[in-house]
Amino acid sequence: MAKYSHGYEIRKGTWQDARLKMIGWKYFKEKRVLDIGCAHGILSMQAKKYGASYVEGCDIKGILETAKVEANRLNLDINFRDVNVESEKFKSESLMFDITFFCSILNHMKDKVAMVQWIDRHTRKKLFCETNYRNDKDKFIQFMKKYTSFAKYTYRGDSGDIPNTYHLFECSRNAGDSIIDQFEDISVQMIDIEKIVYRDNYNKLSDCTCAYISSLAENIKRNGMVCPLAVIKSIKKEGFYNVWEGGHRFWAAKLLNYNQIPCKVVKKERR
Repeated sequence: MAKYSHGYEIRKGTWQDARLKMIGWKYFKEKRVLDIGCAHGILSMQAKKYGASYVEGCDIKGILETAKVEANRLNLDINFRDVNVESEKFKSESLMFDITFFCSILNHMKDKVAMVQWIDRHTRKKLFCETNYRNDKDKFIQFMKKYTSFAKYTYRGDSGDIPNTYHLFECSRNAGDSIIDQFEDISVQMIDIEKIVYRDNYNKLSDCTCAYISSLAENIKRNGMVCPLAVIKSIKKEGFYNVWEGGHRFWAAKLLNYNQIPCKVVKKERR
């Protein structure tokens, strides 16, 4: 394996890639995955190996040839595409993905904000994003927080071969395990916000001056509410609903004076 002059092994983009141990791959089963700037396709192939239902890897033709050869060797069905992800043709596609990889590619975007916002609108559950070479990880994640609407941003670790050269983050729609994931087949419907009630005994999120709620509201105003709320029918008030999952989004929508919110009505009653 090739080495730098100071002795560090060059493993990034190979099966020795440090990111392979930083990601919870079991979550990928039956998920749709987009890998922007997939390079040699290691992350795309790992996702498929762990049961992803569909994987799309995007990069330039020359780099993709290596990815295609390795995927063919492993008998992995992956849609590797030679495509400009900033093109109107690509962005006009209405495909949605459960998980997106956006690793070491931000600096290569002509319009960083527009690209990140597109990713936010087309990613249902998780985004794995990584800094470019020797970029400041704090500035990077502040940028991502400003232009995306995920509920939680988790630092997964130093992902480079040389210390402090790359940094990987996991961005999740929900702060904990998602209840929404259990109800994929339930259709989304718009419900009047005045018909939705947050838990009576837990009102601290009603303080809309909270910095996080304000930031989330800005992102929702810009990109729309990507992930619907999970609500249940109230047994106290007929025709009303209680929030089961999505409290932050609920208060952000109230701050924005929304009249309706996209919801999935879970068939379970709760007092």
